[in-house]
Amino acid sequence: VALVVTDASQGFTEGDVQLVGLVRERGCAVAVLVNKWDLTASDEEATRRTRETIQERLRFAPDVPVLTVSALTGLRIPRILPLARRLAQAARLRIPTHALNRWLREAVEAHEPAMAQRGPRKRPLKFFYATQVAQRPPTFVLFCTEPKAVKDAYRRYLENRLRAHFDLEGTPVRLQLRARRSTEA
Repeated sequence: VALVVTDASQGFTEGDVQLVGLVRERGCAVAVLVNKWDLTASDEEATRRTRETIQERLRFAPDVPVLTVSALTGLRIPRILPLARRLAQAARLRIPTHALNRWLREAVEAHEPAMAQRGPRKRPLKFFYATQVAQRPPTFVLFCTEPKAVKDAYRRYLENRLRAHFDLEGTPVRLQLRARRSTEA
């Protein structure tokens, strides 16, 4: 688990954004701690701007928890360790295949994927099943008819639904799409 500590008086800098991105790329669960919150808490406008800036700059990782703290006053310091434990537990989570398949079926029923283009014909894109192949970070293989036809937006949709359904907040999720072998058909 990585806890990225930033200074509320300086704002959420580009370096902070890059650090969160690097940590996510490496597959590490992450949370952002905004320290010196006591300096901005009295100014509602500064508080609102700081929160909006963090939200805007973390668009690529909207699931990353943000905790405002003050080392000087002890504000929310007792929440840090439970947050780190929750993130570590999410990164180690092992999801049974039957639960993953139920989730996949519900996610696809709620929002159908786009049709797959094969030559001049369009065919429905079908997902068959999912399985977890690794932990830290949780890595899943989803078997479907045309892995290359799955659009990035639909992949993000599946990641977000998976993260929300299994409470994987702050944890990077890896999805690998594979074609089902013809011997399985």
